[in-house]
Amino acid sequence: RDNLVDDIGGDGIVPWATQAALVEHNIARNCNRRAATYNAAIWPWSADETVFQLNEAAFTRTAMDGQGFDSDFNSRGTIFQYNYSHDNEGGFLLICTPGKRDAAQNIGNTGTTVRHNISRNDLARIFHFAGAAEHTVIEDNAIYVGPGIGVQMVLTTDWDGWANDAVIKNNRFFIEGTATYGHQVSRHADGTYGIEPGYAPAQGIVLENNTDKGTRLENWDVPEFDPAKPDGFEAFLAAHRKAMTKLMERQFGRQLP
Repeated sequence: RDNLVDDIGGDGIVPWATQAALVEHNIARNCNRRAATYNAAIWPWSADETVFQLNEAAFTRTAMDGQGFDSDFNSRGTIFQYNYSHDNEGGFLLICTPGKRDAAQNIGNTGTTVRHNISRNDLARIFHFAGAAEHTVIEDNAIYVGPGIGVQMVLTTDWDGWANDAVIKNNRFFIEGTATYGHQVSRHADGTYGIEPGYAPAQGIVLENNTDKGTRLENWDVPEFDPAKPDGFEAFLAAHRKAMTKLMERQFGRQLP
């Protein structure tokens, strides 16, 4: 809770726990800048019932994986809510597990919930299902795609298996660039994918009641820490938490508890 990680060289913020971990108000910027391999900014692995809230993930590098957030394998019941993802080269959210696995080592990825999050000008991919994740619900998120940006909004890809049962509903897509939807037909060396329409061989991928209506924000101001003034860190954290809370309340029209 209440951490700032900048220019990280490896795995970002990676909690692993047995049950009911809370990952709240962390700021991860410029992750994967030096490692330049398969990492996201903030993600669980081998964790049950982890709740991520009020975190900011920004400027994660490369498209391998390069997302701001990742629901990773050997995990159940992960919840992402009231998080702010922006300017990540790999996109907003990865949900992944290999389909072929030793059940004693990996139970897969099941029951991820993604709600009340903001993605702004993330690149490459927004909702990426890699492998055989099951029983995912993605609802009431606000996705902003700025002018000149092209994203794969919903993407299913192969990792020794394909996703099953994902409902993507009641989200708001504010698209000034372009958005495509589909499944992997090729994979490139830089981590990006060639796609075609439809989600098969993934099964049960349902989109319903998504819209471009609702509150459209124009002010994205959240404080940035000045490392030249380390004595101001506690004040920065308090100001950042307040700004994040107000950002979410303006977007979703409800007071955060």
